[in-house]
Amino acid sequence: MNYFEMAFLELGFSWTTSKWLPYILAFFLGVLIFFFLKRLLKNVNKFLKVTFLIIALVLPFTLYFSWSPIYEGDFSNKYRIENIEKIQQERERQTFVVIAIPNCKYCKGALKRVEKMIERQPNLNVEVAVCTRKVESLNWYKTFLSEKIKVTQVKYPNLYRKLAKNRFPSFALIQKESIAAWEYDYFGVRAMDFIESMFSK
Repeated sequence: MNYFEMAFLELGFSWTTSKWLPYILAFFLGVLIFFFLKRLLKNVNKFLKVTFLIIALVLPFTLYFSWSPIYEGDFSNKYRIENIEKIQQERERQTFVVIAIPNCKYCKGALKRVEKMIERQPNLNVEVAVCTRKVESLNWYKTFLSEKIKVTQVKYPNLYRKLAKNRFPSFALIQKESIAAWEYDYFGVRAMDFIESMFSK
């Protein structure tokens, strides 16, 4: 997330609203400039006037979009429901799990957002489940994660890889009755709002 989106998050807006607001404000800035120039260019050649007005209308939104484009999945909350009893029975309470592999830079990037989610929702119960047979692989994550995030070596690596569809990081909301699982590309701002809401009850 960029500076503007983070600023709206700090003001208490949701992840989804914080993502949308800069685009909306950029559009309205274009509208304001449009009406300002419309009054200012009263006596200008009609063709030039229309050209300037169109440019003024679309320029703020276009500049912001080119600086911070919307990618497929940015607003996604596409998950699937799984039932893997061995994984579900491992935890006593609802847990948001980031499924990772050793030394994964994409996992590290995703976990920065997860730490922000914890800051916003202190009740969030988070675990990083690392698919590895070497316990020392956990140390890489422990060096940059806060103590609020539990880092574990998974007991059933093949089951977790299956849950993640071998794409890392992947995300899972694990409950006794079922697992909601997200692939990385589908864990957008709406998914983050959804996870926070599940721990606010």
